[in-house]
Amino acid sequence: MVQSQFARVGVVLASEDCYSNWYGEIFRQIGIVCEIGDEKLLEQIGEYDVIVLCGNGQLSLDNKERVRRWLGRMSTQLLVTGSFWDGEFLFDIVASGDRYSRNRVKLVDSEESPLASDTTGGIFIGGEQARKLPGSVLAQDEAGNPLFSTGSQLHFYGPHLGKTAALIVQGRGVSSDGIGPNDLSCYLEDGFLRAEDGIALEWGDRESVDGDEFPAFLTPHVDILRDQFARLTLHAIGQTGLAPALLWHLPGNADSAFTVGIECDGSTLGEIKAAAGIVAKFAVRPAWLVLPSGLSKEIYKTFTQWGHDIGHLYLPEDQSIAADAVRIQNLALSRSVGNQLTVIKGADGAWFGLTRFYDLATTSGALTSMCKEGRQPGTSGFAFGTSRPFCPQARKGKYELIEYPAVAFAPGWVTSNATAEALIEPVKRHHGVYRFDFKTSFAPERGFENGVVRTLLALREAGMKNFSPSELSKYERNRRSIRATVEDGRLELMSDHPVAQITVMVGTHLPLISGKHDSAEETVLRYGQRWRTLSLTLESRIRSGVAIKQPQVA
Repeated sequence: MVQSQFARVGVVLASEDCYSNWYGEIFRQIGIVCEIGDEKLLEQIGEYDVIVLCGNGQLSLDNKERVRRWLGRMSTQLLVTGSFWDGEFLFDIVASGDRYSRNRVKLVDSEESPLASDTTGGIFIGGEQARKLPGSVLAQDEAGNPLFSTGSQLHFYGPHLGKTAALIVQGRGVSSDGIGPNDLSCYLEDGFLRAEDGIALEWGDRESVDGDEFPAFLTPHVDILRDQFARLTLHAIGQTGLAPALLWHLPGNADSAFTVGIECDGSTLGEIKAAAGIVAKFAVRPAWLVLPSGLSKEIYKTFTQWGHDIGHLYLPEDQSIAADAVRIQNLALSRSVGNQLTVIKGADGAWFGLTRFYDLATTSGALTSMCKEGRQPGTSGFAFGTSRPFCPQARKGKYELIEYPAVAFAPGWVTSNATAEALIEPVKRHHGVYRFDFKTSFAPERGFENGVVRTLLALREAGMKNFSPSELSKYERNRRSIRATVEDGRLELMSDHPVAQITVMVGTHLPLISGKHDSAEETVLRYGQRWRTLSLTLESRIRSGVAIKQPQVA
């Protein structure tokens, strides 16, 4: 198909489903240009080429009729996910009457499938079970029931991706110690509340790496599911003969990235110099996370000159978290540094409640969180199912800060070298951010440097670009602030403030037309298809348009 115009995509979030807002977050992570709303969006269904119904919802009689007439146009595409939306008869589905609690995806071998073979195996939570789905079945559950399907107009993605992300990525609320495994790989019952106490995956979900004594979370289940969903959505858009548009989530059009956090745990000057020496060998720009006791102004000045971040390592008192304590600590540190500190993390991995830390971090002015992590061999890896940054979701609305989950802690010292290196490939495959942290008190220890250097070498060899946490967060927040719409076949972009070098991806083989862009067009292969990309800089409240050059008619 000649994709010479942009597709108009509408995303409908089930208004009665408390997890459907995570579908909105998934679309923002992927960056597909679309309009996100609730069932009211269906009142203007004729304005869209593709509709995605997300979550545990129901179509009213009026909306069923609207969908039926809209599908009659034959050029339209519908993707249904999370439930059947009470449309079994309309969509030719035979439901089993059961709902999933926890299950696993198994792809069906097919040369024509839009899904890649390396996106199989994801664990999911929630969704309706089917006995029969229309079209070609792309995946099954563990019992062999159809889970994904694609047809000429109708497409189904059975897992409730919103619920899965909400429960695995944000984890459980932490009000007491977690219960750890019996293999001595980690110990959680120590009376100190950490983010790893809220891991929602099961200990049996871990795998072992050759050369490592302990298992780790080696599979990024939510990343796998998101990529499956992205590919199926893009396949549906492609069926219209129109082009998808996407705002890429990493700076500089990077395929993947890595970032480092260094915890200044009551450090001496010698420890800080040792830590700085390790990262300086690779020109890494880390975040130095500082306790309320602080460091000298000379050290802060040096970090700033190097282009490094300085963040707040929040120290809880008596295992409690209070708004005043967070703000006071942050204010005192910000005054010492001379700048507002916008990167935050709990000391020793401290965490409280489900989103309580995010509430209080936001009041202190934090924009970047580095809280979600495992700090022991047995909690290493994708303990929260993802290596992609995410915006935490509240019951109503979302937070403004961006969380960057870690995959390793003190490589070669806590997370083994074998595990740390095994985690690189899945982060790269799913276009994630490989984050690892370490303490300055580790730096002078004999042999410690070798593990960090080995990991940094492997990251460089994998082609991953380094960014500081604040660089990544600034780009991501700017990207999410852009209002992208499709008007008269063109892509229109606008932001309320200047945005530099946003990567726009367009799924077409035809050249792009833009009034002003920062780089020549490139062609990249992502999500199983080729894209034309260009980098745009947006001026405040001034529209910038992208069009597809029309093919010459012979």
